[in-house]
Amino acid sequence: MHEPPQPQPACGEELGKGRKLEDIQREMGLVVAEGVTTASSAYDLARRAGVETPIIDEGARLAFTKNKDPRRAVRDLMLARRQTGSPLG
Repeated sequence: MHEPPQPQPACGEELGKGRKLEDIQREMGLVVAEGVTTASSAYDLARRAGVETPIIDEGARLAFTKNKDPRRAVRDLMLARRQTGSPLG
């Protein structure tokens, strides 16, 4: 009998552990991991529209730069909310 395939951890989960997108994709054998194209498109669209999107911005930094620590991203998000005067914070 065959063992059922084990689910692969989500790309975002691995980014949250501090792994690099290129390493995750290479290990998973993925050319495009879930959400990566969407994150890039959302980031670009927000820039063109002049909309503040701190969560999308931090996600893009985690996925597309090689030097963003996930713990720092969370900290930056928590501080950004207070600084921008968001109605949520």
